Amino acid sequence: MVLLLATAIGAPNRMPLQPEATEHVGEFCHTGTVTMACHNYSFALESRDGRRHFVFAEEPFGVRPGDIIAVEGIRLRHDNDAVHERACQVRRLGHVAPPPPKEVPLSELIKRDHLYRQITTEGTLVLVRQDEVDNQFVQMLVKDGATVFNVAAMADTSQMSSISSLLGARLRMTGFPSLASGVRRNIAPYLSINATNGLEVVRPPPDDIFAAPEFDFDSRWTPGEIVGMDMRRFEGVVAATWGGDQMMVFGRDFHRVKAILSRPEELPAAGDSVVVVGFPDTDLYGVNLIYARCKTLPAKRDFGVDLKPADATLRQLMTDANGRPRINGYSHGRLLRIRGVVLDLQPSLALFSLNDDGLTMPVDCSSASDALPLLEPKSRIEAVVLAVTETDGWRESLVLPQTRGLKLVLRSSDDLKVLARPPWWTPARLTAVVVALVLIMVMIVVANRIVNRIMMRRKVSERTRLAVELHDSLSQTLTGVALQLSAGHDAVDDDPGTAKSLLETAERMLESSRTELKNCLFDLRNDTVDDPDFPRAIARTLSAFGAEAHISLRFNAARSQMTDSTAHAVLCIIRELVANAVRHGAATRIWIAGVADGTRLRFSVRDNGCGFDPSRSPGPREGHFGLSGIHERLAAMKGNLSIKSTPGKGTKASVTIV
Repeated sequence: MVLLLATAIGAPNRMPLQPEATEHVGEFCHTGTVTMACHNYSFALESRDGRRHFVFAEEPFGVRPGDIIAVEGIRLRHDNDAVHERACQVRRLGHVAPPPPKEVPLSELIKRDHLYRQITTEGTLVLVRQDEVDNQFVQMLVKDGATVFNVAAMADTSQMSSISSLLGARLRMTGFPSLASGVRRNIAPYLSINATNGLEVVRPPPDDIFAAPEFDFDSRWTPGEIVGMDMRRFEGVVAATWGGDQMMVFGRDFHRVKAILSRPEELPAAGDSVVVVGFPDTDLYGVNLIYARCKTLPAKRDFGVDLKPADATLRQLMTDANGRPRINGYSHGRLLRIRGVVLDLQPSLALFSLNDDGLTMPVDCSSASDALPLLEPKSRIEAVVLAVTETDGWRESLVLPQTRGLKLVLRSSDDLKVLARPPWWTPARLTAVVVALVLIMVMIVVANRIVNRIMMRRKVSERTRLAVELHDSLSQTLTGVALQLSAGHDAVDDDPGTAKSLLETAERMLESSRTELKNCLFDLRNDTVDDPDFPRAIARTLSAFGAEAHISLRFNAARSQMTDSTAHAVLCIIRELVANAVRHGAATRIWIAGVADGTRLRFSVRDNGCGFDPSRSPGPREGHFGLSGIHERLAAMKGNLSIKSTPGKGTKASVTIV
């Protein structure tokens, strides 16, 4: 007896084939004979009580069909709600020769009696495609009579072309009927085979697949006999195509066949003469060819087909003579000329809805996608379309096939005519315009309130600034005048000389107050501080001195770089310096220059006046408040003033504001 334990040492690097487990729901222990082993990572066994189990493994245990084993493990519920058994320990108890494959008809494979047992069956290969989930497999559909069964052949991509070349061949297949697991666990059972040793050609495919026997419409075939037929041929003219793989073909004697192609790239255009081969199928309304192949004939042939459309209405297609809902099955496969109003467009689905007389029907534009840009909702159109009923195909187990609906297929944009465009003033557009106007009015009201609030704040700020100006200059100066007058009055009798000096100082202080008041009134009456061109604002502020001195101005600082308070302070400082140069220095030429250097503002006022000694300049006690006022303004803005002057050689005042 050999004990085989699952271990991660030396495990191959592979992507897990199952979803992540989310719940441990129990343990299991089975003893039985291995009936199937696949990929070394999973196997099936039949226990002694006759039940069959399919077990997954994390590591290869090396079991093979015929091994008698005891397996223990855990049951896991995965995030797709499937419960799987995972092996953790396997003990080999012995080995018996596996039974030979059992011959089973394809129609019997649907039964659970054959699950996970090796069988042999036969069928005609009708469809081949690469597995979209696992590229190690090729999916095949095989047909035997009315039975169509799915076969999963383990094959690499190099074998795909050789398997596809067997379309139409009769195959003998040996493998294991299995139940699907993982993401596709709810599909029907399938036959798992190895394409290398589990596939045998019993009858090769026809040399010319399009030479298959022609379908005989004259005989009264039963539905079961039709779906049990082998490949058949039909020739005619393509009336319409849709869905990328479906078409309606009109043949001789008014016969119509709907074909569903296995190779969509073979889909012809409406009006082409074609030969179609496929496996007959039927539904409530006619004969179909499924898993079909199509070949366009090199020249158009006369099949006696009339492609002229008949006039119809949606009410004729969807109600009976008494107005009750009813699908008109006689319209299936007929070309109709129909009118209506476009309700909505769905370009992603290649559809639009057509409405007439209160009834609505979908129009398939999958073969006429260039027609959708020509349409807009509420347009009235006329179109030539093919009517197609959507119904269940016949199956022996389907007692009562159902008709799911009727749709119209537009062949091309040439079959579409716009009779009337919708009026521009639709309710939706009118609503949009009204909403837009309301939004504009709201925005205007909000903007006005914001502007008014800003203006109010500016007015309050300006009033505050003016009050500070009056308090810091005019009010203090007048207080000084009152003090000077009071002192002069007290000294007029005892010391006339001192009284005269005090009165002269009071006179100068009153003159300074008059000048300051004049400047305040100028600021109130003018908007120079708001001028975006700051050199022009300086020139306007100094316009009163133009007749007394020639002023040269070069100021390279933008108004947008300064706040209102800074701009006002700069204008007041320059005005005061120019006034001092003219009144006290008797200057005839004045040069003003300024520049913004990063976060600093630097400017200077230079004149050709008489000059003075800065260390002995008169101050407020002598009735001169100009320089002290400049120093006070600059102190509030973290700025400084430097003066260079020599008597008889002019003066240069330099200001720096951080």
